[in-house]
Amino acid sequence: AKSDKSEPPARSGGTRAVPEKRSKPTEAGGDNEPSKALLAKKKEAVPLLVSGCADQTISEIIAGRYNPISTNHGKVVYKKQKPGSIDVMIYYWDERDGPELCGWWFGPNVGGDQVWAYHPSRTAATPPASEWNVPHDGQIDPSFSVSVSREGAPEKAPDKAPGKTREASVEPPAKEARR
Repeated sequence: AKSDKSEPPARSGGTRAVPEKRSKPTEAGGDNEPSKALLAKKKEAVPLLVSGCADQTISEIIAGRYNPISTNHGKVVYKKQKPGSIDVMIYYWDERDGPELCGWWFGPNVGGDQVWAYHPSRTAATPPASEWNVPHDGQIDPSFSVSVSREGAPEKAPDKAPGKTREASVEPPAKEARR
């Protein structure tokens, strides 16, 4: 338990609850993939920069530089690098708990039910550059972006197929009812 850090806000514009994910996050080798392959993915990953967000509260929490730290469900997990702030992770969750939970997430921990942003891409090898739902159950925020951090990183952009947009039929997960 982290006693020196405050919990993410659970108010309008802040962290939102999503249906609980039943399976556990996985580390290298936990996805029925060879652990060497997952470790290679992490080693090849470059830092990311998250910027722009129409929601000021969420922007203050998630904007910043993210470094690759591990893997989950076959893809690299990134963690915001800002000492003394709330932990923020970018991670991929596969379909094992249902298609409505599959995609890329921003949250304080991998697989948690508190999240700030969501992208339903099942094919992107890295967090998509644009078209994120911020907050996770809101509309696409056109000002929100994920890009390669230029500080010491080779020229490599996050995956985004040119000329392709998200399918309109993809729905973000429903918000858990407030009690």
